[in-house]
This record gives sequence, C-alpha cells and structure tokens, in this order.
Amino acid sequence: MNRNLFVAWYCLGVLTLCLVLFLILLPFGAKGATGAFGLLGLIGFLPFILLSNNPRWEKFDERDALFWQRAVLSGLALGCAAVGPIIALLVLVFHFLLEVNSVPLGFLVFPLYCGMVIGVFSFALSLIHSYRKEKHIEHGGQTNE
Repeated sequence: MNRNLFVAWYCLGVLTLCLVLFLILLPFGAKGATGAFGLLGLIGFLPFILLSNNPRWEKFDERDALFWQRAVLSGLALGCAAVGPIIALLVLVFHFLLEVNSVPLGFLVFPLYCGMVIGVFSFALSLIHSYRKEKHIEHGGQTNE
C-alpha cells in the first residue's frame, strides 16, 4: 500500500470515529458532545506515519509529492471556505431570529470544527481520487478509450 493512501484512510477513520462519537454523545448535551472533536488530535500522529521506514510501503517519489500538494491545497481551500459562511449563518440566526446582539463564544467554535472536518475530509478524498485516477494507466500509459 502506498503511504499516502494509508494516510488518507487513516484520516477518514479518525473523522468517522469523531463523528460517530459526536452523534453518540449528542443526546447527553451539545456542549459535551463537541468534546468528541478532540479526537481530531489523532491526526497529529501523521508526521510519525510519514517519517517511518516501513518496508511494505512504496518509495515516495515526485508523483506522490504532487498528489500530496494537491490534496493539502484542496483541504485548506475547502476547510477555510466552509468556516466563513457558517460563522455568517450563526451571526444572522442569532441577530435576526433570536434577536440577540452578541453570539456566545461557544457557538463560534463550532464553525472551526466544521472547517477542520471538511478540510480533512477533502484532503483524504483528494488523495484517494488522485491514486484512483492513476490506476488505469500504471501498465504503460495506454488507455482503453
């Protein structure tokens, strides 16, 4: 297995774990349920995965570096693009529907969690898609089109 694919599936596994735990804890209170997003810290182990010398993984070449760059840019772009509209939506709901002049700080943390989840999800899917797209031309470049 390629190291980048392992990283992508690892990120999707961490996201799944976070969201399942969030949905399990949600009936007990929304404030406590957001603690499930603390498991996103497991993504901090990625440098150890990337720097390990596992003999089963393929070598990291220029193509893998290009896929990594595209996936990181995709994750950053979509993650940052998701935060702004969610904050604007919360401010509008609080101001016009609830007629409150200030938004509680706890509600402004939620868009950051959403941005992180969307960014990591986009990163992982972009990596998987890059390798999936390359799969049919690994034999020499000829396609069956």
